[in-house]
Amino acid sequence: MCEAKAIARSELARRRRQLGELTCEQEIGVENLIMSTVTKVLEVAGTALDSFALDHEGVEPLASPQLVMAVHTTT
Repeated sequence: MCEAKAIARSELARRRRQLGELTCEQEIGVENLIMSTVTKVLEVAGTALDSFALDHEGVEPLASPQLVMAVHTTT
């Protein structure tokens, strides 16, 4: 969860100029929206990867949410 929050904050920092001036409440709202989006994407990606792995006999899950987040933060 901490990694998802770090991704959300990173995305907010990258897009701050496009958003213009935000009130404290707006900034919190945008951060929460980005955080929930990142969390959902990671859950869906992890589920899809696990499902794919289970469809292939004896193969362990391909990636954990932590690995998916690590890949995202390095790109």
